[in-house]
Amino acid sequence: MPIPNKLFIVFLFIGGINLTSFAQDVPSKFRAPSTVSSAVTAERVALNELSKIELMSNEADVILTGRVVLNKSDWNENKTRIYTRSTLHVSEYLKGNSGSGSVEITSLGGEIGNVGELYSDIPKFYVNEEVLVFLKKDSRNADFKVLNGNEGKITIQSTSNAMEEMPVRSVHINSIKAQIKSYMESVK
Repeated sequence: MPIPNKLFIVFLFIGGINLTSFAQDVPSKFRAPSTVSSAVTAERVALNELSKIELMSNEADVILTGRVVLNKSDWNENKTRIYTRSTLHVSEYLKGNSGSGSVEITSLGGEIGNVGELYSDIPKFYVNEEVLVFLKKDSRNADFKVLNGNEGKITIQSTSNAMEEMPVRSVHINSIKAQIKSYMESVK
């Protein structure tokens, strides 16, 4: 087996475990008896997802759909961290508007030469990937960051050659966009 030529530093963050989906993965002999009907459980899961969308919609400075057109990784000034800037061509603004047809998102991690950094809670963007993102302006500079890590990025479609690498959540994007728009109207 050949030795890889790249060094990857991986940062894992554990937290925010969805107990509903976790409990479904636990074999029934280890679960406490349930007296709650599956219809009530499904309703709670749906309400939980809706409340996440509302919370993120409230906290985000900008919510948009767009296509990733460029990823560029660079070292920080001290060469201790790698940051990647992903440029998105905006298809639709659901909240906020940077006044531009494109937005740049800065994320920790990336690859430079033979060195890579990977953070488990930071979403990775792929060129030609269609996404819906919840963005927050960094208080220290004008950079946009994805809100709530991986929860703040939803892949709509990808024409990437790296499909086998890319985790894609199965979602009904029009339903999510309608929820966001409805919530934004209700808080005006």
